[in-house]
Amino acid sequence: MAGIEEALYSLVIGNSSVAALISTRFTPLEIPQKAALPAACYQVITTSRVYDHEGPDGFASPRIQITMTGKTYKEAKDVARAIRTAINGYRGVKSGVTVFGIFLENEYDGSSNLETGFATVRQDYRINWSEK
Repeated sequence: MAGIEEALYSLVIGNSSVAALISTRFTPLEIPQKAALPAACYQVITTSRVYDHEGPDGFASPRIQITMTGKTYKEAKDVARAIRTAINGYRGVKSGVTVFGIFLENEYDGSSNLETGFATVRQDYRINWSEK
């Protein structure tokens, strides 16, 4: 069974506006050092689960952070805007995963990398989904 990471990847890369900007450069944990830019990566920050009297009920609510990196601030912001438009508010089934809702909780600019000058933008999403 696919997990929320596979569903998120499919949603993001399956969007034509996002794909036009980053192709398939959407990786877990970090962007490879020599990757073409712009690119994005994602990581699970925390996950809350719901329990009832019989134990876990299968409802999970991770907070997933997406980091967009571009050669310029505009590149990073363009990717952030495209990803936000593609996934914020999404509900449905993707890659066999039932998603009850994806909600943007926080968005902020990262600092430019002093060595490369590349700019970053970060978004934190709460994703409610069924692990069953």
